[in-house]
Amino acid sequence: MHKNSINDIMKYLCFRKGYFIMGYKENKKYLKRCLYGLYVFIYMPWFFTLEHFIQPDMPGIHILNTPLDDKIPFCEYFIIPYILWFFYVVGSCVFMIYKASDKEFVQFALSLIIGMSLALTICMIYPNGLTLRPSYIPDNICGKIVKGLYKTDTSTNVFPSIHVYNSLAVHIALAKCKALKNKPAVRYASLVLCILICMSTIFLKQHSVIDVIGGFALMAVMYVFIYVFIFETEFRSCCSDWSAMAQSRLTATSASQVQAILLPQPS
Repeated sequence: MHKNSINDIMKYLCFRKGYFIMGYKENKKYLKRCLYGLYVFIYMPWFFTLEHFIQPDMPGIHILNTPLDDKIPFCEYFIIPYILWFFYVVGSCVFMIYKASDKEFVQFALSLIIGMSLALTICMIYPNGLTLRPSYIPDNICGKIVKGLYKTDTSTNVFPSIHVYNSLAVHIALAKCKALKNKPAVRYASLVLCILICMSTIFLKQHSVIDVIGGFALMAVMYVFIYVFIFETEFRSCCSDWSAMAQSRLTATSASQVQAILLPQPS
């Protein structure tokens, strides 16, 4: 076998080895990100337990109806963006797993996990519900879907609205994702869908105006905590480390220069 052929084979094997290592590291990163999804096994039992024990006729439950809610008409067609919420959240989670930077993904994951946990905790401490659902629902396709929704989803544990909160968390993450920096159409579409989902919770009588405000308020708090406070702390920490390292190097350099000046040089 010629020497050139052996070299070509060795180069090819080294290339394949490097490609395999890179692929392994990428898959390991994606696997670690998917582990955040295990939270669903905490959230779902928690949520359904609250749904079971907190009923509309429960003593001490807080009914959050407002006069403004009575003036907002029921519209069954808003079931479309309401259902799209599930695809919006799941699809965005998949996108963030593969396209977001490490910091972007952690911020996104923490905003969902911590925010949803706080929402359920509020429902435990402050049991709440609504009595806004209409007695008559149009007998069309959207109306039938709404009837099915009412049968499976109680009108309790509504404050703050997780539908609203998650929609805001998803849109903020997508809007801040560098992978979508040059794709304004996607970001604008996300904004429109986010707004429609928030509106759907009111027009379907799934939530009151107070619930929606609560969702926005919770997102505001979580945004400051995750996107501002944690980031600023990390940034300042990095700056402090860099400053200390630069100062150390500067001191060492200055000392060597002084030593070179003061000490006699060999002739």
